[in-house]
Amino acid sequence: MVLNFHYEFDLVYELKLLLARYSYYIKSGSVMEKISSIFVLGLLSSTAIAEVPNSFVPGEVATAAKFNENFTHLSSEISDVKNKVDNLSGNSGTASENTLPENTFLAKVNGVDMEVTNHMVGSYSIKTPTGFYINVDSEGYPGDDHLMYESDDCTGQAYKENYSFRDYEGKPLGYTFKNPVFPGVKSIVHSNGFLGYLDDELIRLNYSSFRNGRKCSKWENTRLVFKVLPNDPSVTGIDSMPLVITGIGEELSISPIEIGSPKPVERTGSRDVYANGVKIGTTSYSPSYYGISNYISVELNNGDDINLYKDGSYSGNSVSTGTLYYRSSDCSGTPYHLVASGVDNKWLNVSNWKGKLIKNQGEYYQLSEQLYRASSPFLSTKRYYDTPCEKSTQDGTDKIYAAATLTDAPEVPVFTPPITIEGYSEPTPYDSLPEAF
Repeated sequence: MVLNFHYEFDLVYELKLLLARYSYYIKSGSVMEKISSIFVLGLLSSTAIAEVPNSFVPGEVATAAKFNENFTHLSSEISDVKNKVDNLSGNSGTASENTLPENTFLAKVNGVDMEVTNHMVGSYSIKTPTGFYINVDSEGYPGDDHLMYESDDCTGQAYKENYSFRDYEGKPLGYTFKNPVFPGVKSIVHSNGFLGYLDDELIRLNYSSFRNGRKCSKWENTRLVFKVLPNDPSVTGIDSMPLVITGIGEELSISPIEIGSPKPVERTGSRDVYANGVKIGTTSYSPSYYGISNYISVELNNGDDINLYKDGSYSGNSVSTGTLYYRSSDCSGTPYHLVASGVDNKWLNVSNWKGKLIKNQGEYYQLSEQLYRASSPFLSTKRYYDTPCEKSTQDGTDKIYAAATLTDAPEVPVFTPPITIEGYSEPTPYDSLPEAF
C-alpha cells in the first residue's frame, strides 16, 4: 500500500492555517461584526466531521487509491472553507476601515451624509464630504472668526491670523519653514454671516482694522495671516448656514421645569439703548444696581464704543477729552497733549501713531502726527474739565507729546435725553432720596 503522505501533511497544514486565521480574526475583533466565534467553530467542525467517500472497518484493507480519494474530498472541503474565510476577511477589512471613532456618527447635515462627532451636549464637530472640519453649536452656527483688513474700516480683502505663527512674525519675506503644507488642509471661516475658507499662502499683513462678529474696530499691527476666500461648495462641502443635523439622536430642548425664581442680574448680555425713543446702540456695560455710575458703555449702531452720560453727552472713539500743556506760564502759545509717559523704560516705535481729535473745555483740537519730547517741565496746564489755567512744575520729562491745533467742532451727534436702557430701570431716582434738611 502506497500513501501520499506529502498530500496528507499538506491537508493538516491547511487546517492549521485556517485555525490560525480564524483565531486572529476573533482576537482582533475585525470580523466580530459579521460572524461569531460559534459560527467559526461550526465551520471547522463541519469540515472535521465531513463525510468522506471511503470509510474503513476493522480488518479491511486500506488501499492508497481510497486514501487519496478521501484526501481529495477533504481538500475540496477545505478550499470551500478557505473561500469563506477569504470573503469574511475581505469584508472585515472594509468594515474596519468604515468603523467610526467613538462618539462619531454618520448623519444627515442639511440633507447630506456627513460624519458628526459629539463630545459635549450642544457642541458638534462636522466633517464635510470634501474633508473639511467645522465646529457648530446647538443652533448649527460656528463662532465668529476674528478677521483683519488692510483698510481702516473692515472693507476689502479679509485675512485671518493663525496664532501658531506669532513667534515667526520677524522672519524675512520668502523664508521657508522646515515642514510642508499638506494637500487639502484648509479651514472654513465664518464671520457675521459671511462664509468662506482660507487660502494656504502665508502672508505678512500690516492691518489697520479688524472685525469680530458685526463689530469693526480700528487697530494697527502686523501679523502673519492667510487670505479668506469666498465659499465654494465644491471645496468646503457646505453651501449654507446653519448646519442642521438630522437622522440621529434625540430632540434637544429646554425643560419646561424651572428651578428657583428669577433674581435681578445686572449683566445678562447686551441691551438696547434709546435716546428720546430712538435706538442708538447696545450696552457693552450697564449701570450698577449697587453703586453710582457716571456713565454707561454703549456700542453705537456704527460700531463705535462710547461712554454715554444721562444728559446725552458722551466720550469715546469719536472724540475723547484731554489735558493740554503749555511752555508759557499763562496757557498761551502752542498747546501739547500727553501721548505716553515713562518712555525711558520702553522700546519705542512711533511709526504707527496717527493724529486724532480731542476735546478740551468745550473746544476741539487736532493732534499732530509728529511727536515730541520735552527736556524740562511745562509751565502751565489746562485740564479737560472747566477749570482755570494751572501752574505745572512736574509734567514734561520722560514723556511723549503731540502738538494740539485748535480746530472746528466735528459733526458729532448729540443724543437727546431721556436716555433709556431696555429692560433696565434706574433703581434709585435722585428725586426719590429724602431731603437732608
